[in-house]
Amino acid sequence: MLKLKKGSVRDLTKYYTLFEIDFDERELIGRLALQKALINGNAEFYIAYDTDSRIDLAYALVFGKNVYGYALIKYFGVFPWYRGRGIGKDAMRLLIAQLADKNGIIAEIPVFEENDEAQIKKLTNFFSRFGFEPCPCDYRIGGAETKVLCKPIKSSNAAGIMHRIIPDFYSRITPSKQTDIKAPG
Repeated sequence: MLKLKKGSVRDLTKYYTLFEIDFDERELIGRLALQKALINGNAEFYIAYDTDSRIDLAYALVFGKNVYGYALIKYFGVFPWYRGRGIGKDAMRLLIAQLADKNGIIAEIPVFEENDEAQIKKLTNFFSRFGFEPCPCDYRIGGAETKVLCKPIKSSNAAGIMHRIIPDFYSRITPSKQTDIKAPG
């Protein structure tokens, strides 16, 4: 059976190498900034683990502190040696249940030039399966257009205020790093 637990700064340090493998360097936030965000409560690190074997199988780094009541899934992944077994689906269900007190949950999918369109579609479909809807906004990570998806929980789609929500997350994590997002229209 899969369960979710909150990870510590030590866990984040241990698994940060997986972020470097799973995500483009242009979308990575430095380890020290993320450690600080965990310590001051601006981020939470979750680990999905098997209760029988006590083996960690997947992870999620979530920015949850902001004035709008949303959560941002910054990094989500299944450990490479456990992929293709449905663990991602089960871990996402647990994560959504964990974040059920939020107004909504946001996911980002950067579209770098060299990205495979099939991979972008696969990620979009993965999140759509859980009720995430496209949230049109002009948003870039590392200079790349970024698809923003939002799963409404207590509020309707946040498209009209996404240009405020995302910078609020990032200003709490990396005050020196500016997000490149514009209001719609």
